[in-house]
Amino acid sequence: MGIAETIRFKIEKSLEKQSFSPEVLSVMKALLLGQRKEITKNTLANYTNAGVIHVLAISGLHLGILLMFINFISNPLLHVKNGKFVKVIIVVVILWSFAFISGLSASVARSATMFSFITIAKLFQKKTFSEYSIISSIFVLLLINPMDLFNIGFQLSYLAVFGIIWIYPLLFNLWTPKYFILMKLWQLTVVSISAQIAVLPLSIYYFHQFPMLFLISNLVIVSLLGFILISGILVILLSSVDALPEFIALSYDFIINKMNSFVQWISSFDQFVLKEISLNKLQTIIWYLIIIGCVRSLYRFKGRNFLFILIYSAFLQLSLIYEKYTTDKKDSLVIFHKTKQTIIGKQKGKEFTIYNNQKESNLTYLISPIKKNEDIKINYKNKLPDILRHKENIVLLINNSDFFAIEGLNKNVIVILTNSPKLNLDRFLQSNTPKMIIADGSNYRSYINKWQKTCKKQKTPFYSTEKNGAYILN
Repeated sequence: MGIAETIRFKIEKSLEKQSFSPEVLSVMKALLLGQRKEITKNTLANYTNAGVIHVLAISGLHLGILLMFINFISNPLLHVKNGKFVKVIIVVVILWSFAFISGLSASVARSATMFSFITIAKLFQKKTFSEYSIISSIFVLLLINPMDLFNIGFQLSYLAVFGIIWIYPLLFNLWTPKYFILMKLWQLTVVSISAQIAVLPLSIYYFHQFPMLFLISNLVIVSLLGFILISGILVILLSSVDALPEFIALSYDFIINKMNSFVQWISSFDQFVLKEISLNKLQTIIWYLIIIGCVRSLYRFKGRNFLFILIYSAFLQLSLIYEKYTTDKKDSLVIFHKTKQTIIGKQKGKEFTIYNNQKESNLTYLISPIKKNEDIKINYKNKLPDILRHKENIVLLINNSDFFAIEGLNKNVIVILTNSPKLNLDRFLQSNTPKMIIADGSNYRSYINKWQKTCKKQKTPFYSTEKNGAYILN
């Protein structure tokens, strides 16, 4: 890893000497060297909303394009003795060299392993070499690191590959274009759709959004990616030996700029990006059972397969009905953590009310997970209440001396301390027995530490949102 990092550092320095603009250089480093740290948040957001964020992470797509190119230029070796074995060795060495230079990240190593297995398996000319070689690469990778099984990239990568293997032939055979250009466009379209179908449920489960213009953006970007990748490797080689002509650097800069502009234009259509889609684990599994049932039926129609699709669809409906029922019954109170602020949320069914003195735009990152996990409506109140009721509990906010005289609070009262009130908590707890004391992010840390010690001495439960995160009362 250290040697790989040293080589990559030298390549980066050689590229920085050329006349590439900063934005283009950051995209080049991501495309060719697996370095995304210099890409701006705006560029990342554009690629995400356009549905082509995978282009900026070296993965199976990049190594697959490289594999096709190497196979093409090494085909003459097939006409010489033992040419197949020589070709396989060359392909595997180049794949791992590229993976090595790009930093041997998990996604690159995974893709290089998979394509190495596929390349070697093709030697034996087995009919199902793709499935066996991919499953073998999964097995080897999980032997090395079993926890890869729970890696999002690992799951999405292999789902996309299996989608292309199983769904691509079904869709491609629906139409046979007569012209070469149409044939290539049709192939790209079908590959994109096949991969997207395979990863869609899991992608929605993890990221809760779906770019509806992914097909257009992928058709353009993926069709250009082969040229960009191969010419980019040439740029790296020439730049490393200080032999890169100015006109090649300017031409490459122009192409990357145009790609960025296209992605930005596609991402500007916000209305075509479906966001905050709710999908739980059970529904994700059921969707995959439905997809598998549909694929099996298309390969060989059987009444049993169709019956399974109907049964899975019924389970999906029941899951949605149950989720709606549990959401309607939900009654919870949340004390969020945010530095120098007090934010309280109260959910009653599909209504979630946020109490806060700040503008609602500042709360997007807090509210987003709630909206993603459940189909609910958010209401904002720009004033904090002094008292809130939650079932049998009374929630009391203390932020000034007006409350100091209160005595006789019972065990159904939860006290929230906000804005560092000058409260003698020891004296307060001698005359009150609240259920719990909560200190949110609006308090000084020194006050929180002092209150925690007092509560421990008085044997009163204490909760700090700074140390333990948001407090949820269900």
